[in-house]
Amino acid sequence: DTAIISLDLQGVVYPFFPRMGRYNLNFHEAQQACQDQDAIIASFDQLYDAWRLGLDWCNAGWLSDGSVQYPITNPREQCGGKHTVPGVRNYGYRDKDKGRYDVFCFTSNFKGRFYYLIHPTKLTYDEAVQACINDGAQIAKVGQMYSAWKL
Repeated sequence: DTAIISLDLQGVVYPFFPRMGRYNLNFHEAQQACQDQDAIIASFDQLYDAWRLGLDWCNAGWLSDGSVQYPITNPREQCGGKHTVPGVRNYGYRDKDKGRYDVFCFTSNFKGRFYYLIHPTKLTYDEAVQACINDGAQIAKVGQMYSAWKL
């Protein structure tokens, strides 16, 4: 016996690029970058759904099938042309080892509490991590911020 099950994962798609700037990740580094954020590389369907919900991002990013695409809801000159129709722009399949792009990550809906911890002085990243731990929390990851913002 065989059964087909349709699974609809709820979550959020978000663009990610490393601190060193945009277009710096090959496919394998993109996979790791999403995993480091407790996420996975988004599929085309997930990116398409995010575009339908208003995601507009001019930088191209890896998707799970090895293609490189980006969603545009507001056409403009620097993002494929002002006189083009909205949609998901497709660069096609790129060399997974040599191609360098950003990545679109997918993470499940955020469960928990997201808040800004007020501190009287500026903190380094390591000090911010410790301040969150001292408050019984953890510093937010990029996907958690996008997910909380989406609520």
